[in-house]
Amino acid sequence: MRMRRLAGLLVVAAPTLWMGCRKREEPSTTTVEAVVVGRENVAVVTTAQIRTGPALSGTLAPEDEATVRAEVGGAVLATYAEQGQTVRKGQLLVRLDDVGLREQVLSARSGVATATATASSAERDYERNQTLLEAGAVAERVVEQARTALTAARAQLANAPASRSVWLRS
Repeated sequence: MRMRRLAGLLVVAAPTLWMGCRKREEPSTTTVEAVVVGRENVAVVTTAQIRTGPALSGTLAPEDEATVRAEVGGAVLATYAEQGQTVRKGQLLVRLDDVGLREQVLSARSGVATATATASSAERDYERNQTLLEAGAVAERVVEQARTALTAARAQLANAPASRSVWLRS
């Protein structure tokens, strides 16, 4: 408070002192009007370190980042992490509606069972027709048809477990 008063007094007295210390060459007829300085017009100067830096613009990017995508489709039922949140390896992030997936797995299992039954039937047909050919009861064309059906059934059986394992991994 005293410093402010002293500063105010110096602001008012400085011009008067300066005028009085000048060399007098000729008498002056100029008068100095008194100036009233209020508190709002007085600033106290202090020394301090500026702690802010220049304004910068840019984009912040995380040090580590991962892109998460589902290997299978489905509606999201619940999420267990928010964007930007730190997660750990193996943590459950989202729960998908798996009704459609379960139906596809059941369909794939059914496909394997059907392919197995078809291959077994085709093999018995081929053996039966081979025996009948040796006895001369059927034409060779019937055996060829049975052999073609057996080859197709074995191919279908070989492919069925591959499609089933895709759904079982999910």
